[in-house]
Amino acid sequence: MIRSLIEYFLRHKLLVNLVVGIVFLAGIFTLTNLQRESLPNVDIRELLITTVYPGASPKDVELNVSIPLEDALQEVEGIDELNSVSREGFSLVYAKIDDNLSDQEVEDVKSDIQKAIDRVTDLPEEVLDRPIINEIKASLFPIVEVMITGPDEDTIRAYVKQLERKIKRIPEITYITKVGFRDREIRVEVDPNKLVATETAINDITRAIAARNVRMSGGTLESFGNERNIVTIEEFQYPQQVKEVIIRSNFEGKVLRVKDVAEVVNGYEKQSLIVRGNAQPCISLAIHKKSKADVLRTMDKVVQLIKQDKKPKGVSYFLANDMSIYTKNRLKIVTNNAFFGMILVFVTLLIFLNFHTAVWTAFGIPFSLLVACMLLPRFGLTINLMTLGALIIVLGMLVDDAIVVAENIQRHREEGQRGISGIVNAVMEIIAPVATTITTTIVAFAPLLFVPGIMGKFMFAMPMVIILSLSASFFESIFILPSHLASSMEKECVGEQKENCVQHKVSKKEFMHYLQLKYQRALSYVLKHKYLTIIAAVLLMIFLMGFALKNIPFLMRPESGITEFYIKFNAPRGTSLQKMETLIEPFEKAIQSLPKNELESMASRVGSDSEFYWLNTGNNENYAIIFGYLTPMSARNRYAGKIVEEIKEKT
Repeated sequence: MIRSLIEYFLRHKLLVNLVVGIVFLAGIFTLTNLQRESLPNVDIRELLITTVYPGASPKDVELNVSIPLEDALQEVEGIDELNSVSREGFSLVYAKIDDNLSDQEVEDVKSDIQKAIDRVTDLPEEVLDRPIINEIKASLFPIVEVMITGPDEDTIRAYVKQLERKIKRIPEITYITKVGFRDREIRVEVDPNKLVATETAINDITRAIAARNVRMSGGTLESFGNERNIVTIEEFQYPQQVKEVIIRSNFEGKVLRVKDVAEVVNGYEKQSLIVRGNAQPCISLAIHKKSKADVLRTMDKVVQLIKQDKKPKGVSYFLANDMSIYTKNRLKIVTNNAFFGMILVFVTLLIFLNFHTAVWTAFGIPFSLLVACMLLPRFGLTINLMTLGALIIVLGMLVDDAIVVAENIQRHREEGQRGISGIVNAVMEIIAPVATTITTTIVAFAPLLFVPGIMGKFMFAMPMVIILSLSASFFESIFILPSHLASSMEKECVGEQKENCVQHKVSKKEFMHYLQLKYQRALSYVLKHKYLTIIAAVLLMIFLMGFALKNIPFLMRPESGITEFYIKFNAPRGTSLQKMETLIEPFEKAIQSLPKNELESMASRVGSDSEFYWLNTGNNENYAIIFGYLTPMSARNRYAGKIVEEIKEKT
């Protein structure tokens, strides 16, 4: 059967060229249209329920927020794991859905979780916003953070709103989070002397304002230098409307209005989070793409829009945490490896084989990669860090089988076996060991296809890409390569060209004879002293293992791959935002003093130390965090660890 197929492909070279043409056209088309993203968009069936409880101690957060939420979720069937973390002013409840449930059952459990959270209505009054439920998946993370700085908050705020509207028009964008963006708020600053003179209480003012509002939420009214909780006045459009609110009136027609006892100003809500970019106050736009959108194309559109957009005087921007960079770097590695791999294979083969054989053997690399890319969508895979990593791994394996097949065909030809029968005999002679080699490699990676749980979903792409690439390589070496070699071998050298060919073959034969003599002498010595050779090999292996264990450190993530770091701050309770802002400034200066070829950008949060930088909530005033984003390792000479050590020394 296999022999007949090989003969069929050898006799129908037009079919072979047609197959190759289809593979290249379909592969290139698929590759250019395939979705590119940073991480696989896997539903890992995990949810985070976050609740902000301003000013509360960890114990209060646990008793009044975390425990009631956990109790409500205990009643939901299908939750496999449930735990919580309670910190100052912040509750985080983690829910893991059972991996054995079907997709539809998972959606039902998510709906039940939402209903259970909605039933919790006895949270403290200080909890102004309802608990937020977020699914943990790749689309949860923004693709980039746009940091916008300017001369003042009004200017920055106006431009941010304008830019947000424009970015939202990009079809690939799903939503944008404005971090550090404060809503407008009308503030009523009461004059205590006028309160006394008019015999008015603050509660009279709050009731009068509340009576004029349909919607109410928490805010502050300043009185006697202190802040007291009252209802805000968000429904009002202008301060003048608040000034005219009647507090009380009498039978004589005298009316006491808000403007008679207080100053009404148009300002912003109380600041709970300060965002800084490159040590300057700013507002951040955390941009999220749709799950099916291509991260590179989306980023190109976003960057182009921002560059072309007209900005007010003094307003500038920079990008932080650009997730597309990782995908670009991996794509660059795969492209470079494939290109230089083909060149190295070609040059190496030229030493031992003829020109045409070297060309067609190296041809197996792009053919196999394009077949794999062409089949990726069939398995629901995209171009991401996992698939690109798999392509990098498999690049070095792709031409092993083709080299064996090509060399054996050439050997049979040199021995006088020409024509189709000679090529078929050459292929059939080594097809079993070649198939065994490919199969053992596939079997080594195949178990990763069946890894259970979330890890299995992330790992699935790697073995599948390797299996597809190796299978394509085997097909090419057994059916496509022999046909190409047969065509090239038909072109015999004639005349002066024939004389050059003969001289080239003689030179190569002499070189190979020289190598064989050296190898025979070494092999003869080893066979004569086999016990000594075995002992020496074992001792060398033990020495190398000991040297490696002692001198090569084990790292889960190599330092060369680290391009970001963060510094967390936790001051005593009661520390104000402004004090925390002053506290982190020396660290920002130390980071900014790094060479330009090392530091890409820096972003800070005062009022939160959460690594979820896209959340527009501060969990406590005495927390802060600085994110440092480094340039790629190719642009700098130091690892991230050395850079962090320098920052520590400076602070």
